[in-house]
Amino acid sequence: MSELYKNFDWQKHIENNGGVDALGRTKAQADAIDMPDQHGHHIEYKKAKTDDDVAAQDLLLAYNIDPMFGKEVLVYAPNNRNGNGHSIAFNKETQDAVKKKVLESKDAQYNDEQIRAEIVVELQRQAERWIDKQWPGYLDNHSIFKKK
Repeated sequence: MSELYKNFDWQKHIENNGGVDALGRTKAQADAIDMPDQHGHHIEYKKAKTDDDVAAQDLLLAYNIDPMFGKEVLVYAPNNRNGNGHSIAFNKETQDAVKKKVLESKDAQYNDEQIRAEIVVELQRQAERWIDKQWPGYLDNHSIFKKK
């Protein structure tokens, strides 16, 4: 990985670019729910490792979502419990979910702005799924999609 990104402070990047993550939370709000060992986390790989990763990043770019620096792909989340970042399986599931949402939106004849909005919501769902995987119970207590 490029040295530029290797030591980049993603949490600081979120704070300096509007202050909210993909779930609309500030760091203070993430702190307030006592999220353990949190950091600025990419919902999708920040570095393309496979052809599927490149295609996923290209798809995001096609709908004006920056796969590296966009707030739509950055979330305050717990560090991975096993310490090795995303699993390949989780990344693939996220890519598949976003692709499916795009296809469904096109079938419904949504315009590009509407498709982008659907992608953003799917990225939020995937972010919450990742957080819940690292911090079980998150979805029950803190989901932005939880019915109130």
